[in-house]
Amino acid sequence: MSSITLTKLSKSYGSSTVIDDLSLSIPEGEFLTLLGPSGCGKTTTLRSIAGLETPDAGQITIGEKVVTCMEQGTVLPPNRRGVGMVFQSYAIWPHLSVFDNVAYPLRRQRVSSKEIQHRVMATLENVGLDHAAHRSATLLSGGQQQRVALARAIVSKPDVLLFDEPLSNLDAQLRISMRDEIQRVRSQGNTTSVYVTHDQSEAFSLSDRVAIMLGGKIVQLDTPEAVMARPANLMVARFLGVENLLQGVVLRRDAGSALLDVPDLGATLTVKCRPGDANPGDRVTLGIRSASITVQSENAEPADESQYPDEPRNTVSGTVVQTTFLGEGAQYRVAVGASHVLARVWSNDSAPLPPNTRVRLSLPSHRITVFDR
Repeated sequence: MSSITLTKLSKSYGSSTVIDDLSLSIPEGEFLTLLGPSGCGKTTTLRSIAGLETPDAGQITIGEKVVTCMEQGTVLPPNRRGVGMVFQSYAIWPHLSVFDNVAYPLRRQRVSSKEIQHRVMATLENVGLDHAAHRSATLLSGGQQQRVALARAIVSKPDVLLFDEPLSNLDAQLRISMRDEIQRVRSQGNTTSVYVTHDQSEAFSLSDRVAIMLGGKIVQLDTPEAVMARPANLMVARFLGVENLLQGVVLRRDAGSALLDVPDLGATLTVKCRPGDANPGDRVTLGIRSASITVQSENAEPADESQYPDEPRNTVSGTVVQTTFLGEGAQYRVAVGASHVLARVWSNDSAPLPPNTRVRLSLPSHRITVFDR
């Protein structure tokens, strides 16, 4: 295993800065995902670690080895960095069999034929392709080809595994299957891994930590649970798809919560927040995910919220404007005051509520995030 350290890394193409003075430490054995929209610099960062891109400035250390130091003119080639990489496009050789594709890095390392036979077959068995060892790699399905690419990346037991959006070319069901495969392979070792994606479900399901990248910088670095629960700022919230963003003014606050006036809803809301998040008189933006909101018909019995005895529950009334059936549930657009609120309800035994239904929305205070406007 090896840790990875990036120090003041920068990269520009013409007048466009892709990586902006980026520093990052990844401890041994961690699975870290660089998550962000297209053009944010995540792939260039990954390729710089691999040695496939040369940064303009900065240093990259893998374990105890400095593999890139632009100030000293040090740039080791990819084959001397001890990394394995799984590419978005599979990058398998069409003229080689599955076995020979996977064996390629071992042959480059001049491993003995006996050892190659043992390690390749063991690795193919690990990814469920030992039965296809001598087939042409081009005769495999997309998901199987990506498993070949994964096997080739891990067969040489690299210190570091790099993943460049490896699931983006697969259909939805194959993405789930391959994501499970990566989790399974990962659980059998303790390799340091860096994964690049713009898909949040991949990032949150696979990672120990997630680094949100925007504009060439890391703007939030935390566990998946912390990133989802408390986006660092409004830009991160928008990228993560927080659907409901409302303007408010802080009326008062105590140690753990604040009372806010939200004119768009015609309501006051209690919000859990940390000291310094908001002070009386501050104009703020509130963010709450649609899936955090409970929807009930006004004619229904109020929900039992006794499991939250100390949790303030904000309740507002509105009218369903639009109902969208999602297969596993429904999404409602609800007119509340002068605004619309999106609420997503997952599968239950009730039929979706039709438009024009009067409803109560419950907005749990600990699910509302306060952002400085």
